[in-house]
Amino acid sequence: MTHSRRPVITYERNEYGGRLRYSRSVPVDAGYWDTIWMNTLSKIDFSVYEGGYLPRHIREAFHHVIKPHSRVLEAGCGLGEFTIAAHALGHEAHGVDYASHIVEALRERFPDIYFFQGDVTRLSSVENDYYDVVYSPGVCEHYEEGPEKVLAEARRVLKSGGTLITTAPCFNAFRRGIARIGAFHDEPARYFYQYAFSPQELTSTLQLIGFKVQHVRQYGTLGTLYQHLPLASRLPLEPVQSMLRLPIGADQKPLAVALDSIPGVRSWGHSGVWISQKI
Repeated sequence: MTHSRRPVITYERNEYGGRLRYSRSVPVDAGYWDTIWMNTLSKIDFSVYEGGYLPRHIREAFHHVIKPHSRVLEAGCGLGEFTIAAHALGHEAHGVDYASHIVEALRERFPDIYFFQGDVTRLSSVENDYYDVVYSPGVCEHYEEGPEKVLAEARRVLKSGGTLITTAPCFNAFRRGIARIGAFHDEPARYFYQYAFSPQELTSTLQLIGFKVQHVRQYGTLGTLYQHLPLASRLPLEPVQSMLRLPIGADQKPLAVALDSIPGVRSWGHSGVWISQKI
């Protein structure tokens, strides 16, 4: 199966200043994700995660907020890097995904870690108030009806006072600016892929569901520039991604870190991380 590299992006207005809708020409279902994860599996050096490595945008929050030996769920684990790192750091780490082939592959490769197949909007095998921490890594934006079911289920399986770490694409200041001048398509492609939420929209949703939002931080400014600036989009993909991604076993490249650290430019971050507490 082949997939279009660039989705169709449309702008939708709402009470939070709008959001972006990404869509594709192929169905985005469990088979779609299984294909992506299985094609990527052989390219991942898992040894860095087996050493406890966490990406920069969640490392500080994880180490400062999460108590030792917590029960942790990565809800929508994909390749399971976070689950593997959390396990290495001494937590009881579980990973769930609805793409069955990647779950089977992870079970075979990491028999000491509990990976299971399931729907993050209805974790029927998990009892109430079970986990100390739930990490939702770029998952809630992939539901056309909105993020509420994913976040509500995360709240159900969290203990009182437990921590939810959520990441999602941002309808950031840069994107709001180019939306006003008509930068995006008028009509979506056939199949919904994801939303980019404003920080205010996802914060409000979390609060309505029953979370206290403790911290919101945007990151990945370089990703925004690459996606939307014509000159950047003509650059070869791999060199740009080498600046965006963490070299194995290390932090992000200096340019990406610098852009994410400048107060004004930081509001252009491609994604955001929301740290919330169940109340």
